[in-house]
Amino acid sequence: MTKVEIMYRNVSRFEIFTGSRSTKNLHLYHKLGYVEFRKDLLSSKLELIYLKKIVINQRV
Repeated sequence: MTKVEIMYRNVSRFEIFTGSRSTKNLHLYHKLGYVEFRKDLLSSKLELIYLKKIVINQRV
């Protein structure tokens, strides 16, 4: 994740998504500074969690 953010230093917002049951992914994303902004219930067994990270003053 960090490598992608470094590759795209001119980007001010990153968005990712993962399944709500992917607790390890969610923990990692929160640790990296991502916050949840949307949830989509696709079925009784699948909910997607959308996360965003706003990056300020890292443009090169």
